[in-house]
Amino acid sequence: AQFGADSTLQVGAYGRIDRRSPTETEIAEFRASAEEAARELRAQGEQAFYFHGPSMSMVTVGALRYDDLEANPGILRQLQERFPHNLLNGQGIREKIKTEAGEEWRLQPSQLVGIPE
Repeated sequence: AQFGADSTLQVGAYGRIDRRSPTETEIAEFRASAEEAARELRAQGEQAFYFHGPSMSMVTVGALRYDDLEANPGILRQLQERFPHNLLNGQGIREKIKTEAGEEWRLQPSQLVGIPE
């Protein structure tokens, strides 16, 4: 909100792979990992953020406004070229998608998300 933004590009998450409820120790580890990932991105000159949910922490880049994205979709495209995938615990997330040719596997792309209030 401090940047006047309402969206950001999610590039990573830290949490349990099996989606079960994490222990307090795991939650602390996920939070520390997300904070470190954001620090590393900032050290590389990126506008990076982290968000701690109840069982998972997310890492995002960019502070974007929907109005700006509609006026200039190249902004999002440039970010996604630098950060093409959404990673879980630092690794790509394989997902099955349906295409005209049938089902295919791909790495989950980074995705635009709303900034929590």
